[in-house]
Amino acid sequence: VGWSCFVLHNELRESDICLFEVSKNDGEVTMVVHSLEGAHHLQGKEPESQNKCDFPVKGKAIKEAESDHKHAESKSNYYYSKYAKGLNGEELEEIFRSALIQQGNVVYVTILGKNQVRIKNNLLTFPEKFAAKHLVERSHDILLLRPNRSETWCARYYYHPEKQGFSYSSWTKFVRDNKLREGHVCVFELIKGVSKAMMIVHVFTKVDGRFVLLD
Repeated sequence: VGWSCFVLHNELRESDICLFEVSKNDGEVTMVVHSLEGAHHLQGKEPESQNKCDFPVKGKAIKEAESDHKHAESKSNYYYSKYAKGLNGEELEEIFRSALIQQGNVVYVTILGKNQVRIKNNLLTFPEKFAAKHLVERSHDILLLRPNRSETWCARYYYHPEKQGFSYSSWTKFVRDNKLREGHVCVFELIKGVSKAMMIVHVFTKVDGRFVLLD
């Protein structure tokens, strides 16, 4: 996961030439990776600045959400992680009954694992088809919201042809602030028809065998 994060952050590509330089200082091992694009220090600060957020949306023009109910109910608008595909129909009905997804929006459902909630080298990936169809093909920011809460989070979305998702400090902050845990079910609702890339994140946990929406 650590190497996947590095590749994602620095947008490395197949056939890129990398030179790994290892040095020791006061008992601490440091590795610098030199590529044709420059050098990246593995222990440095986040390569992308979080001071100014950028929320591009997919497509040349912003369109209003369609009112067609068939579009809203289309299965093509719902994506699932490997483990979320194990949720049965009754569980999904329970989740979506509480999430109240707005018609026309696109949904990604995932069950959080250790790799998604740990402090370092965390990585939450999105399905390739979801990213290609609904998100801009470059690294950018996505505004995250929680239902019935006024706080917002600027999460860095990293794009790579082979992997796309949230990682690094901005995702860690969202995990901490919302007390996300392994086993939580997260429903990412990508809002359509707006001028910024935004997602509402619905979080569920199981209590007495039933899924409960967390505040």
